[in-house]
Amino acid sequence: MAVSTGLFNFNAVTKIIKESSSAASGADVAEPGVVAMLIDGVVIMTIGMITVFVFLCIMVAMVEMIAFFMRAGPANVTAIAPDAGVLQNEVSSSEEIAVILAAVRDYTQGENS
Repeated sequence: MAVSTGLFNFNAVTKIIKESSSAASGADVAEPGVVAMLIDGVVIMTIGMITVFVFLCIMVAMVEMIAFFMRAGPANVTAIAPDAGVLQNEVSSSEEIAVILAAVRDYTQGENS
């Protein structure tokens, strides 16, 4: 019995399996349905791997495109970030830091008990 699908004709495959199994000390012959399922599995696996490969290629291209546009962005980016001097002037006094640390300690001790 030969199994055929729209993509494959399994006549040659089943013939080769029957010949090789009969020559190999009387081993059982594989069912044609099993061979068809194995080949279908390989086809589905190949389609899936190709799909993932294409998706990853598209993703790499998009990341490269975004990197290109980010490099070609505005030249003056320093206006977005605050100056280091401004940050140093906003450091809290040691009294405020002590109050914050005490509040954190009380909160964490309340969770542990």
